[in-house]
Amino acid sequence: MDANARYVFDAFEKSGSGVSFVINDVETAPSFMVTYGWSVNFGLSEFILCGDPMMRLDWQRIYRELIVATDAVPAIEEVQRWPIEYRGHPLVSVKVHRSNFAGWFEEALFHRKRAGLCEDESPMEAHQLFWADRDGKFPWEEGRHAITQRWLQPPLYEPDVAPADTRPRKDSLRHRAEVLILCNPGI
Repeated sequence: MDANARYVFDAFEKSGSGVSFVINDVETAPSFMVTYGWSVNFGLSEFILCGDPMMRLDWQRIYRELIVATDAVPAIEEVQRWPIEYRGHPLVSVKVHRSNFAGWFEEALFHRKRAGLCEDESPMEAHQLFWADRDGKFPWEEGRHAITQRWLQPPLYEPDVAPADTRPRKDSLRHRAEVLILCNPGI
C-alpha cells in the first residue's frame, strides 16, 4: 500500500470519511477534490470539485463548508445551489452519471465495497460541484472563458467521461492565461 492509500485508509478508519486532492500538474486532465466515506457512514452523496491545482486552498475551505452545508440540507436535489461561494458566486451541484464513478470516485467505491454495500441494494450517489467564472457563468453556459472552464470542469453528469479524456482547449499560452484568470483569486 503506497503512502497516499495508507493515508486514505487511516483517515477512513479514524473519522469514517475524508477528502482526497488529486493533483494533475501535467495538464492532461483537470485536478480535483473528491470525498470518500460520506455514502458509507453518513448516508450522503459523495462530492467532487474539479479545477486547477492552484485552487487547493479554496478546496480545503469549500470542503469544510460543505460538511456544514450538507448537515443543513434534508435532501440533495439533482441540481442544487449551495450557500458556499467561490469568488463571490455560489457553487451549484449536479448529480454525477453512474458511468463516471470508476476513475473519479475510486476511494469511495473501495470503502463501499469494504463495508459490504452492494450497488444494486444500496446505490451510491455522487454530485459534482461547479463554480462560475467571474461573470457568473457556469461551464454549460456560453461565456468569455467557456472552453477553458469546460476543460477545468468536465461534465460528469454526462455518461462515460474518463479522467484521461481529451478535452477542448485553446492554444497552450492562452489556455494557461485563462486558467490563471479563472482559478487564481488574486488576479
